[in-house]
Amino acid sequence: IYGRTFSTFILCSNGFIKLGSAVPDQFNYEYATLSDSNIIAPFYYDLDGGSSPEYRLSTAGTPGSRICTIQFKNVKDAIFTSNQYSNINFQIKLYEGSNNIEFVYGSFSPSIETAASISAGVGINGINPQQSINIKKRSIDSWSSAVFIEGPYPGNKFNTRNSRSE
Repeated sequence: IYGRTFSTFILCSNGFIKLGSAVPDQFNYEYATLSDSNIIAPFYYDLDGGSSPEYRLSTAGTPGSRICTIQFKNVKDAIFTSNQYSNINFQIKLYEGSNNIEFVYGSFSPSIETAASISAGVGINGINPQQSINIKKRSIDSWSSAVFIEGPYPGNKFNTRNSRSE
């Protein structure tokens, strides 16, 4: 991120990794006010285990062109007493050589609970929030309508709800 090289990261079960070996300042879902740097967040929210939760790390390929995959499987949102999703699945892919970062989303299985908007942080927090790239959308919009913004969230984050067929 911003020309810095990292060889380690810390995985947080709340949907993000922090590059380097320093422990994150906070592990909760307040991504919008996050003071931490070097965060890669495909779905930064207060997450809990769904059915058979798994966190996996895989590195494949040859030196110079390896791909590191960090998987969050079968987690669920934990803020409400009634969860919006019973299982959430996503990955972070880090590409050595090209330095690309990819977010891969699997199924977000809706729960049977009444739909309510949840607001996750999705993006990359650089050296500080002003050097960040985030993704935002309204909860009533499809995921394909999400837009990239530079800098910190101005208000709405990446909002979703279980009433959408994503």
